[in-house]
Amino acid sequence: MAAGAPPVYIGFGSWGVHDKTAVTDLLLEALRVTGHRGVLHRNTVDGRSTFPADVYVDDNLPRDWLFPRVKAVVHHGGAGTTGAVATAGVPSVIVPAFFAQEVWGDIVRRKGIGTMLSRRELSVDTLAAALREVACPHVAERARALGARASNEGAEVLAADEIERRLKEARG
Repeated sequence: MAAGAPPVYIGFGSWGVHDKTAVTDLLLEALRVTGHRGVLHRNTVDGRSTFPADVYVDDNLPRDWLFPRVKAVVHHGGAGTTGAVATAGVPSVIVPAFFAQEVWGDIVRRKGIGTMLSRRELSVDTLAAALREVACPHVAERARALGARASNEGAEVLAADEIERRLKEARG
């Protein structure tokens, strides 16, 4: 971690990446063209034995330790991961696999703490653009501010408030 600028973490959790070789190639190229170092979750990438020197692959790093040390997190948008990223105070790039994850991607986008890409539009160019977007100082600052607030208030309180607000909206 101390060998350079903070890396980007990429992991799709329960997403179930089917063509891992194509996805691995896409992720590595997006990191290369943006000049980012990377930490990739093992279940997201293929089984190749070597990766570029500025990319680390692991499957057992605790996110409460890792996320505050990265520049951004590219993830599937699960509620737990989205909450962990927000609490860490770093921007998200959400690539949802299921509808509920799109809801969190929409919240992240509206709060100005990240962006969302559909799986269908995921490409080197779209991921590189999303990484550039979340690297903008105003996005990083909003994410830091939310992380500080979540740390002070307790992320579970913020999550409960958001769920209650959405339920009230749905009831009309």
